[in-house]
Amino acid sequence: MRRLWRGTMLVMMLALASHGSAAPVCPQERDAALACAAASGDLAAVTGAIAGGADVNATVTLGAEEDVSPLGAAVFSGSLDIVDALLAGGADPVRGDHDALMRAALLNDGPIFARMVAAIGKPGADTPPLALWVARRLPAARAAAMRAAFLDAIASDDETAQARSMAGALIAMQGLQEKPDGNAFEQMLAALVAQGHDLAAVDDEGNSLATLAAARNDGDLLTVLAARYGIAVGTTPVQLQARLVASAARGELSEVEALLAAGAKADAPAPDGRLALPEAAVSGSVETVRRLLAAGAGVDTAGTDQPRALVAAAESGNLAIVAALLDAGARNAAGQEPTDWALRAAVRAGWPQVVAYLVQRGADINEADPAGRSVLHGMVLHDAFMSPRRTLGAAQYSMPQQLRELGFDFANPRFSGSTLSSNMAGGKVDYAFLDALYTAGARAGAGELRMAILFESRAMLDWVLNHGARDLAGDLLGEAVDRLPRETPALALLDAGARPAPGAASLAMLRELAVWGGDKVLARLLAAGLEIPASNRFEVLQQMVDYGRANMLRLLIESGVDPSASNDNGETVLYRFVRDDARATGTRVVLTPPRIAALAVLVNAGLDVQKRNRFGQTAAMAAAAKPATVTRLDAVYAAVDTGGGTLHAAVRADDRFKVAQLLDGGADIDAADGFGRTPLTLALQLGRDAISEHLLLQGAAISFEARNGFQRADVDYPRSARVDTALRIRLLRDKRIDLGPAGARQSPAEVLRHFAANQAQALPDLVWSLKCVSRPPTCFGEVITLRGDPSTADPLRSASMKELATSSRRPIDDGERFALQQEWIYQGIIHSIEGELRVPACAFDEPGNPTCYGEVEVFNPNEAYGFPLREGLGGPEDVPAMPLVVVQNGRTENVYPGTSRRFDRSKGALTVKLGPRQSRLFGAETRIRWHRGPPRLPTTYEDRLRTQAYVDIARLQDRRRRIDAALGGSTPDAEDLLIERKTLDAAIRVRSADAALAYPEGVANDLRRRLVDIAAIDQNLVALHGALNADGILTAEEVEVQIAWIRARLSGCAAGGCLDLRNTLAMLERARAALSASSNAVHILLGQFEDEIDRQVRDYQSLILEYAQFVDPATLANMVPPKTRDIIRAKLSPRDTLIPDQAAGQNGAALRAQFGLPDPAP
Repeated sequence: MRRLWRGTMLVMMLALASHGSAAPVCPQERDAALACAAASGDLAAVTGAIAGGADVNATVTLGAEEDVSPLGAAVFSGSLDIVDALLAGGADPVRGDHDALMRAALLNDGPIFARMVAAIGKPGADTPPLALWVARRLPAARAAAMRAAFLDAIASDDETAQARSMAGALIAMQGLQEKPDGNAFEQMLAALVAQGHDLAAVDDEGNSLATLAAARNDGDLLTVLAARYGIAVGTTPVQLQARLVASAARGELSEVEALLAAGAKADAPAPDGRLALPEAAVSGSVETVRRLLAAGAGVDTAGTDQPRALVAAAESGNLAIVAALLDAGARNAAGQEPTDWALRAAVRAGWPQVVAYLVQRGADINEADPAGRSVLHGMVLHDAFMSPRRTLGAAQYSMPQQLRELGFDFANPRFSGSTLSSNMAGGKVDYAFLDALYTAGARAGAGELRMAILFESRAMLDWVLNHGARDLAGDLLGEAVDRLPRETPALALLDAGARPAPGAASLAMLRELAVWGGDKVLARLLAAGLEIPASNRFEVLQQMVDYGRANMLRLLIESGVDPSASNDNGETVLYRFVRDDARATGTRVVLTPPRIAALAVLVNAGLDVQKRNRFGQTAAMAAAAKPATVTRLDAVYAAVDTGGGTLHAAVRADDRFKVAQLLDGGADIDAADGFGRTPLTLALQLGRDAISEHLLLQGAAISFEARNGFQRADVDYPRSARVDTALRIRLLRDKRIDLGPAGARQSPAEVLRHFAANQAQALPDLVWSLKCVSRPPTCFGEVITLRGDPSTADPLRSASMKELATSSRRPIDDGERFALQQEWIYQGIIHSIEGELRVPACAFDEPGNPTCYGEVEVFNPNEAYGFPLREGLGGPEDVPAMPLVVVQNGRTENVYPGTSRRFDRSKGALTVKLGPRQSRLFGAETRIRWHRGPPRLPTTYEDRLRTQAYVDIARLQDRRRRIDAALGGSTPDAEDLLIERKTLDAAIRVRSADAALAYPEGVANDLRRRLVDIAAIDQNLVALHGALNADGILTAEEVEVQIAWIRARLSGCAAGGCLDLRNTLAMLERARAALSASSNAVHILLGQFEDEIDRQVRDYQSLILEYAQFVDPATLANMVPPKTRDIIRAKLSPRDTLIPDQAAGQNGAALRAQFGLPDPAP
């Protein structure tokens, strides 16, 4: 029975409410086309598809229907010829649990059913009782509706077709409650018997054809079974009950009378659990109801899947039956289940007379079911609060007012939730019914508003706000913001006049906005008066940056939030993210692109990038711990536009040609923007390689220190190969390699040998002396000496005392720390403590030839006035301050606590003295910075490493130049500057010696190779290069001229030859094709063209300048043969020359002459 019912429902779901079916447009796919043609009754198309190889047993999707087989579809066409064609083609009627045979039985088609039974043949051991399907025949009208509905369903798969299919299924189910008509069943029975099928067979649930026929009270079928096949049915108690329920459902009083007389029981269920009285209650026959009541039917008894009779009658609207049941004592109140309530059933069905009558007969209009729901709760839902939604009509719309007139109280405290909210749940809202509820007195409140917020429906929100909940908008604004990223709820409440509450509620909303976004909502909140307390601004900004909310940050700044807001440690948001990025380990990156963009908004709005936290650190200082963080911090600054004029704007736009045009027009190449960045600094920061290269070669000033104190110097930005070459040319125009003044020049090896010997010197131990100055017996020794690290020297001890003190020596940045620490306090013992350290001298070999770093810095970190000792440690008393002096060449200098002094050990050795100081409590420390200079150069010969070596030398020279300028005026730090200058001289000398040993041979080899390359450049390509660079920018007509020019020259080239010219022609043709869209295509072409030619020319000149750093003019003069020099001069133009007259110590003209370079263009 269960399988039978599933099959029946499958067919029901195929049925659309009949409204005039249209022939479907069949798909092109072969198998789907076969099934569609079978359903449409197109025999020719069916036979053609079979001949074409279509699968006669495939299941396909047609329109809104799934799992459709050709044979099952053919049943709906009613064409026996198509069924025969499919069976002849191999269609299997057993497939799909006999799906096609089931459809034939339901549609009451005897010939097709018989043909399929014949195809199935004799029943097997596992063949189900096929005869049972005969009992499920539909009346002819229902069967016709199903045929039309199926064609309609496969013609469309839209929501409308699917909805009609659901409605059609309900209509077909009604057909199963009706008596079938016609005699097609006789042909079905004969076909089954002919193949040996047992008409009395029983399925696995005990159902037989006879019992099912009895359940429908199918008299025609029962008669034939008894008379023709000897199957006596309808007389057993079970069969009598099934027939009684079926007749009661149809209101057949005479049949009911006969069955009761035959022994059927009015209060006994049918095999499926249904009772006769609830069925009769919807039949419309009050006489049948009364007869069953008189026969003993329980007035409030419900069968399986049945309501009580009074509920069924109230829902069907039969007032007479309702009255009869009430007269018989039916319960007129809510039951335990939502559906067991007659008054609710009448209200839901929209029967005003029945509702009034039930109230008149004692129903409580304000009663609530066990769940607290009123009769109006859930009106829009099917099956009492179960989806899907149902469609209401005028009868339902009138119910709220009628109930109000009957005394219904919309605010009754017994009700759980409001009537309004129970009719707003899910799906499309029936606003007409909500309006009816409102008119009758229902008012929207917090529950309705929360529900509208939950569903994020603007229409629902507007209705609720305008029907009683507007005053609650502010209270629930936070809940609306919680629905982000859906902005609709919050915007609706703000439109209704909601205002953000101050304090925690506003901060919570801002957190949600940071997480989920919602620029419009934030803008509206700020306009509505959202306030952010000063103490919370750092937190809010941090959250916005954390989620990369750049637009929201702009809104907050516009509202008056200080971008420099800081936390309790004085940290700005910029500092916090930079610090966290520098501390991140592994592959974790804190400064992601969205956060960089967000931080740029804050910086652009005025965040103080040099603000120090309470420990004195800036963001730049925090970034210095990790190079990758420095790069990412630069990306923040690069995104900040602080003006600077048209040249800066062209750099930002990456418009190299606009930059060139502005420079030609006299723009200041070194103008600064609001961050102090020149166009070159900005181009390097943004990674604009072509522009950086152009600005460098045009003479832009190069910074070796950060221009603004918080960004990198120009020479510290990452560089591409082309920028690296341009920077090397610029640096090497000046003298960089310095091995000593004329007449005192040393060889590189000699410089490094002397330097290594001097730098090998090491600081000795600081020797501490502790002398007991107390009177015996408290003294246990005279003088005890302690030096070095306790791991290599015995701690200070005496025969009768525990360890008294330890000495330590630890490395610090570019120096060492020496300390003495008391380990145990002896009451009454006073010591005299002093320490001494000698710093060795280093001599310069000759005047002006420094071969050591003479700079030494001595720092006194001891307390200026001692420090108080707590009572528990032997106090209270003050531990006296430890004096520190430095003696050099008989001259004594005090280094006061908390200060440092620089000394030049090239003038003589230093003696650092601490103490003496008498005390029973002691501790002392000094830190000596033993300057070791920059690390030595790597000897690897690479372009980038060589450029970096010249950058390092140039940076040292730049610093020396600044010191010389300062010394030329009045400065209080003259002595310290002189010491630093000597250190710089040594560093420059050592760097130069390193480079002079590592690079000249490689540079000479590269220069020789480049000479060959330049001399071998195709002359035609050189000529084109000159033509293109004459104006820099080409119009469309000029591009055509150049194309024609190249083609003319290619006519003289051999096949496959002149490859450079052919490549250039291809680039020009691509540029011509793009000119209609943008002239930038020619700009791009010129950049590519320069990469091919100018790279060689620029490398050549950088190598000339580099080689000139290491060799004398005579060696340079012999580098290029005269003939090669002439060839090169003929191929290059003045625009190609990058070596000015002042290069190489005013020897630029000589260099050009020696290497075949024309004089530069004026």
